[in-house]
Amino acid sequence: MRFVTVVTVKYNFLIIFIISIFYVSIKSKNIQYRKATVTRYQQLPSVFTRFSRHFLPIFNRYPTDTKERTGERMKTLSAREYLGQLQELDTNINQDLERLDDMKTNACSTGGIDYSAERVQTSPSGDSLCKAVTNYVDFNEQINREIDKFSDAKEQIIKQIRGLHNARYSQVLFKVYVQFKSLKVASGEMGMSYQYVRNLHRAALARFEETYDNLHYLT
Repeated sequence: MRFVTVVTVKYNFLIIFIISIFYVSIKSKNIQYRKATVTRYQQLPSVFTRFSRHFLPIFNRYPTDTKERTGERMKTLSAREYLGQLQELDTNINQDLERLDDMKTNACSTGGIDYSAERVQTSPSGDSLCKAVTNYVDFNEQINREIDKFSDAKEQIIKQIRGLHNARYSQVLFKVYVQFKSLKVASGEMGMSYQYVRNLHRAALARFEETYDNLHYLT
């Protein structure tokens, strides 16, 4: 019985000794791993710097914003396209005014309200007239907002044309893009040959693009 107890005690000590060696070995490896990890983390900034220097410019070329990718946010325009927006806005307003006049005519020809019907019932002609009048008023307010935008755009373009600080350039650009005159008419009013005004117009557009390099849609 004593022999069995001694053997058991020695066996337990042996197990404890083996476990201790195994624990020390694991802890030693863990310390070495942590040192290696720290070293790798210390080297990471230089690796990241090399990576960012070569690859991030490529990633930045692709816009992250949906509107930028689709070109909806901002598109660089030529001077001719930029200045030509004013006439386009003017054309749109005139078209909308014609539509408004048609809406007024249709509203007046809708027909009178049938007063012979019972009061508790709604007249179909009365409903149509109310709807026509409501649409007319809403569209009229929309046109007023368009006119305000046109006025703001016109003032901005006039200011930019005068910002070229060249009388000849300002004169030809004002006549063509603010007063909506052709080069032929402008040359006659300026008392110059058509070919001269044509070349002047081309030079004025080039100067406009040099002066204002971020031309985009006004509305």
